[in-house]
Amino acid sequence: MIAALSLMAQMQLPTQTSTQRGGVKFTTSVSADTVYAGAQLSYDGIMRIGVAEKMRFLVPPAYTPPTMPGAVVYSMPLHARAAIRDVRVGAATFKEYRYHHVIFPLTSGLDTVSATQLRYTRLNEADPYASDSTILRSPSRAIVVLPLPAEGRPADFSGAVGAYTISIAAEASNWRVGSGVVVRARVSGMGNVALIPRPALHIPWATVLATTDSIVWDSTATVARGFREFRWLVTPQSGGHHEIPAVRYSSFDPDKARYFTSTTNAIPVRVAGEPGEVRDPQAVVSATPFPTLVRVVRQHPIVVLIGVAVVLVVLVLVSYSLTQQTYGRYRRSKRRSQ
Repeated sequence: MIAALSLMAQMQLPTQTSTQRGGVKFTTSVSADTVYAGAQLSYDGIMRIGVAEKMRFLVPPAYTPPTMPGAVVYSMPLHARAAIRDVRVGAATFKEYRYHHVIFPLTSGLDTVSATQLRYTRLNEADPYASDSTILRSPSRAIVVLPLPAEGRPADFSGAVGAYTISIAAEASNWRVGSGVVVRARVSGMGNVALIPRPALHIPWATVLATTDSIVWDSTATVARGFREFRWLVTPQSGGHHEIPAVRYSSFDPDKARYFTSTTNAIPVRVAGEPGEVRDPQAVVSATPFPTLVRVVRQHPIVVLIGVAVVLVVLVLVSYSLTQQTYGRYRRSKRRSQ
């Protein structure tokens, strides 16, 4: 099956195709015709305008980016590379505009990168209403997407495709039985970091609760890279000297066509408190003189604040009324004495 797909890819048009009309040249290129599922390939749409043409457009040229049914397509920011520059081809100089995309095919088989197009309207200096639009089109491209190999696949492989490494850290150095501490694991490298699976964190002496995660892209690169950070709330259940075990993270490196496992170092921690000394929030509430009041305050803080504000207003009004009555009695007493 894969051999047949590879043969079809070899029978395609060249990886780079160009079309030109009226001083504008539109070129598209694909970095590879065969790629592993989950790996990235680059697609560039390049517009070149002859500097000697002194060309003016009625409106800015419109570029239609590629699509791919079984893939994720990212359009890289213009500042991520030299998107606008002067290039020299032979004796001619061109102004080049480059539209760069990174494509991640997700399923194995034969897929297709859609045709793209560049539309522009050259200004007619004599009569702008007579200006004609021109459309330059690129052909679609067939891409062979290979499945990840079964040979050498680690038992803990969870689907990460890219060149990744993992690091781990705790957000506090003072640990105590029953008090939660946030532990962070960062998986970074080159690939689609948005699809990186969460690592497995097992700590036998604590409860581990997966919480949030965040993604940071490196927008200055010409390939997709960055990191994804995962967080857990770790609550020790026993005191003493412990350690956060080493964490393994396996990924498939498509450039080297092999699996790779990154491993963190174990982190020693000292947990204060006796074994079994777990702080139960409910027990703390029950130990207070007014457990029901404390529970209501915790569950409905806004309602309690409004109630307190109303009570304060009522107290101010009552105090003002009593003051006015006292002052009135004083005035009447003073008149009678006169």
